[in-house]
Amino acid sequence: MAAEKNQTASIALSYSTWSFAGILSGIVIALLDYLNPSLFNERMVLIIFSVLGFAGIIMLLLARIKEDDMELEVKRGKAYYSLSQYDWKIIIKALIPTLIIAVGAGLTIPFISLFFQEVHGMDKGSFSVVSAIAALLVAWGALLVPVIKKNIGFKIAVPTTQSLAIVSLVALATTQYYSYVPIAVVIAIICYLLRQPLMNMAGPMTTEIVMNYVGEKNQEIVSALTSAIWSGSWFISGLLVQILFIQGFAFVNIFLLTALLYSVGVIWYMILIRDYEQKVKI
Repeated sequence: MAAEKNQTASIALSYSTWSFAGILSGIVIALLDYLNPSLFNERMVLIIFSVLGFAGIIMLLLARIKEDDMELEVKRGKAYYSLSQYDWKIIIKALIPTLIIAVGAGLTIPFISLFFQEVHGMDKGSFSVVSAIAALLVAWGALLVPVIKKNIGFKIAVPTTQSLAIVSLVALATTQYYSYVPIAVVIAIICYLLRQPLMNMAGPMTTEIVMNYVGEKNQEIVSALTSAIWSGSWFISGLLVQILFIQGFAFVNIFLLTALLYSVGVIWYMILIRDYEQKVKI
């Protein structure tokens, strides 16, 4: 675990690492689409990246991780603790905004490429280039998080970045209303490029807020539950989107629903920040 003074920078670096991976994958997809779009279709691209994903398992097995004997004994001892040791009231309160935003993200993020393809007629190669640029902006934004936190603090930074991201998402969604106008796709791309870094800039800050809010005793279980929430909520969101499409809902309506969920999540984070500041003062 990073020292307290390095927590924000460590979390931001972790987020930016994922973004740099997105940049690389976007470039690779665009290159494959340029070389042979018929051969490297969506199915083949997914197979290629799935195979590459297994390389991570090999690297993990080859890694040499040394743990201090005393630290290992402490970790083993923790395994015998019961779930009653955790402060579940605090944990649930801290994870509610994560759940709300994760469900909202699941309604939109996996279907952004379909939105650009179906609404604006953008092929996968072109969207991959846009995604790579967005990932670059996300990485840059994540690296700015420590500076932003230092200068304006959580209380202003989190709601501001997330609120601007929500506005960008609404503007992106509503381009479907005038998609027949040539400039609509340009506006959609700009809004997407704004929405991605703005929403993800809040990620490192909200993660730090939640971890500090629940306290060191609850951090391990919160980390595990956070991963479970993101995985499970996206599965639920996928089912919801399928039902909404069957009922005739357009992309714009689904994306606006996401914006509504994001808004609720932002308000909840503001409540957490206020409670945390009061707790620190005490």
